[in-house]
Amino acid sequence: MRRPNQIFQTKSGLTGTIATARGRDAKSLQTFRRALHSAAKHLNASAVEAHEGWWDVYSTLRRLQNDPKSMIAVARLAGRIVGEVQVRGARYRRLQHDVRLGLGVHHDFTQQGIGAALLSYAIEAMRSADGVKRISLAVHGDNIAAQHLYRKAGFAQEGRRKGAIGPIDARNDVVVDEILMALYLDDKG
Repeated sequence: MRRPNQIFQTKSGLTGTIATARGRDAKSLQTFRRALHSAAKHLNASAVEAHEGWWDVYSTLRRLQNDPKSMIAVARLAGRIVGEVQVRGARYRRLQHDVRLGLGVHHDFTQQGIGAALLSYAIEAMRSADGVKRISLAVHGDNIAAQHLYRKAGFAQEGRRKGAIGPIDARNDVVVDEILMALYLDDKG
């Protein structure tokens, strides 16, 4: 799915753009994802586990561009990707009313409104997608900032998977819950 570009402003006054990612963005998106995974503690995969080549990213972008219920959009500041939102539609007919959302912002740019801008962009895209009734996501139970962002956008908690997220590494034995949330686009949730 392709949408028009959107301008946003960070809380610190910087102006950026959000645009649907295209094949030519594959290498810079790969670089962004590596940086995100190397520093983020609220992602399920480590940087090593999440390793993907630029060709993998390119192939995914090309595949999703013709899917009306899927998209990857990126936020840029001064030409650099600083955030990404992914929305993935289901293959099976009985599940196609529900899309899954994932969101990530580079650690140097959190708490600047970039996540809110990306989330708004994705929600509006899915409101215009034929047959999409809900957007669902999963967030780590200790990621309070993300939970607040999603609630502010209208998402509600639908469930909790106790102890679903294991330790980051062998030196840390902290296990956290996974919070399941959804936004009903027809307001009948």
